[in-house]
Amino acid sequence: MQIYLVGGAVRDGLLGRGVDDRDYVVVGATPDAMLALGYRPVGRDFPVFLHPQTHAEYALARTPSASPALATTASPSTPIRR
Repeated sequence: MQIYLVGGAVRDGLLGRGVDDRDYVVVGATPDAMLALGYRPVGRDFPVFLHPQTHAEYALARTPSASPALATTASPSTPIRR
């Protein structure tokens, strides 16, 4: 499992601003693995979990789908592009 800081926290850090809100993307994990680690599921449309102590958001890496019925697909093998 690899965890990456994403979003506004990265932007604000690069601009030298204070970082109040941290969001993370998790690569190489499944929803069951997150649950086993004590994360609490909160996402309806895609797998997002709250950290058991900090309550920061951790979203499983996902890819968009062309099908409206399957808006996103999360998989432990979803890569992160750099």
